[in-house]
Amino acid sequence: MARFEPDNSREIVHNLNEVSEPLRNATISAEDSSFYDNPGFDFKGIARSVYFLFTGSGVGGGSTITQQFIKLDLELNKKDPNYVRKVKEVVLAYKMTNERSKDEILLAYLNTAYYGRGANGIIAASKAYFNKKPSEINEAEAAVLAGVVQRPRDNDPRVDLEQASSRWKYVVGQMEDNGYLQPGQGETLQMPETQPRTDWQTDNRLTPEQDAIWQAIQKELEAKGLQQSMLYRGGYTIKTTIDPDAQKKAEAAVHSVMDEQPPSLKTSLVAVDPETGGVLAYYGSKVNKGDLDWASTRQEPGSSFKPLVVAAGLQQGIGIGEYYDGSDNQTIAGTPFRNSEGVECTVPTHCGIREAMTKSVNTVFVHLANRVGTPKVADAAHAAGIGETTKLANSENGVVEAGIALGQYPVFPTDMAAAYGTFVNGGQKVETHFVSEAISSETGPYELDIDKPKPAYSTDAEKSADIAADVAESMKNVASNSSVPLNGNRPVAAKTGTHQWGSTNLNRNAWMIGATPQVSTAVAMMSDDGGPQPLKDSNGRTFYGSKYPSQVWQKFMNSYLQGKKEEKLPTPGKIGQYEDTPPPPPPTSEAPSESMNPSESMNPSESQDPDESQDPTSSAGRPSRDCGGIFEPPCPPGQDNGDGDGDGGDGNGGPNNVAPTDRPRYYG
Repeated sequence: MARFEPDNSREIVHNLNEVSEPLRNATISAEDSSFYDNPGFDFKGIARSVYFLFTGSGVGGGSTITQQFIKLDLELNKKDPNYVRKVKEVVLAYKMTNERSKDEILLAYLNTAYYGRGANGIIAASKAYFNKKPSEINEAEAAVLAGVVQRPRDNDPRVDLEQASSRWKYVVGQMEDNGYLQPGQGETLQMPETQPRTDWQTDNRLTPEQDAIWQAIQKELEAKGLQQSMLYRGGYTIKTTIDPDAQKKAEAAVHSVMDEQPPSLKTSLVAVDPETGGVLAYYGSKVNKGDLDWASTRQEPGSSFKPLVVAAGLQQGIGIGEYYDGSDNQTIAGTPFRNSEGVECTVPTHCGIREAMTKSVNTVFVHLANRVGTPKVADAAHAAGIGETTKLANSENGVVEAGIALGQYPVFPTDMAAAYGTFVNGGQKVETHFVSEAISSETGPYELDIDKPKPAYSTDAEKSADIAADVAESMKNVASNSSVPLNGNRPVAAKTGTHQWGSTNLNRNAWMIGATPQVSTAVAMMSDDGGPQPLKDSNGRTFYGSKYPSQVWQKFMNSYLQGKKEEKLPTPGKIGQYEDTPPPPPPTSEAPSESMNPSESMNPSESQDPDESQDPTSSAGRPSRDCGGIFEPPCPPGQDNGDGDGDGGDGNGGPNNVAPTDRPRYYG
């Protein structure tokens, strides 16, 4: 893709006078407040670090500026146990403190520290963040630079503004506590805006989407202990899992469908190899280098989360042939739920998993989640590949609400692509990754420790495979029913999803995810125009997962799979009640109720999402209401079209720890 040779990233300052006093003070405050008094190490810091090491109750701590310089300059062996490395740091730091002045050590540290953005040393850092010389950095800017050293990527305001703001406030507070700011001065400072991450670099050979991949690679390697500073020093060659042909086809699919749509619509496409977890294609709607990568943004998956509810049921022996009450407008576990208008089973009170999955009947999956226990649904999702850092529960009380069945908790597109991969790869959980090799010209291959595939849903590999295959079986008709079958009716396990925009008739997120044994692809869309917006296309109409996300997904999948052998979905494991339970005979004493054919209410020229209604901006086909309109009083709980963004309940868990709330959860 590219060769990185950061220009002027190793310039050094020769005298501390070339560094502004606020920048020196911020560095000491953030990293080592006793720097000018300690012997190169801090007894209290070491004690705290030892306590954290043996109790597992905290992380980091204990390293002075002198120790950090030694670790950076000598690149102490990261494979040594933590305590061995720490002892080496302490001994060498003490020796250096006896041989060099504190100003010399601080100067050496400032020239050696890594600040992210490919910037080694304070000259490059000042240029990378503020396009200034170190001597020109003020108090507020100094707090940014001193703060990023701890976690060069996460503390970058252009990567994680919330985390960076928290770190900036901490540094400012430390500067005030150590007497480097006047009392109360910290409250008058405002966090400054940094320039885009790559503006300072002269290498512009990466396209915006390649830059998104490069950022993802750096984040992945940093998590494995390979910092960007080490990459540059070691002259690393990085081999990615990206398939250039797949990447080209992914970008072409997005552009062919979305170029005529408003630029505020942000499309994410992630394709993963189900067998290895390698990311084959990655698109995040970046227009310029340094823009936000939307594929790395968590989004509510809506109904595309329903297969994971089925997986949780199968783990407990609940087969896909069982039936539930799929009728509309029910209160389940203390929460009102509705199906999308026009969506119902042939016999609403007797709806099997297959039919409910194809038509996306919400109440069926809420009943199943309630029966299984919503925490078990969250467990199944994590087992399939939803990262543990993604919280599938309420942040306030840790309760997993029944709305998990309809995808109320935001997730990453990459994780959803991996989760769907388990349904077609024999039930194996794989670690999604961008890097297959990282080889230093000096030290050779770096040990990446990529997790090997392991059974996702059971310790027994055969049982895990059976569970995954039965989930795939329940999903096999979704793509064709959504009018986006693959060429030649190639078998695929797929599901659409949509998440509503508050208590409105508009939508917030729209998804399509589908997997074959060769590739699992997630397409997600949201809208942002300086802030989140409802989904609206060029005609001003909202849309669902079966519209543009499905079109992008279909174009990419057909293009990528063209010429590849057709592979069948795994043979079902037939767990529990596998065959559909037939409905009871209709009563003979009553005439059958009349119901409108859903197809009569739809515009046949448009693809409709099976889990959503027709044009939600139209009142046609919607039941009349006496509340919730412009001139009507607010609707009581269960009467408006909420998606879980309203006020929560009392937080007390109901049956199976399902939280009864006042939030209506109508569709996903």
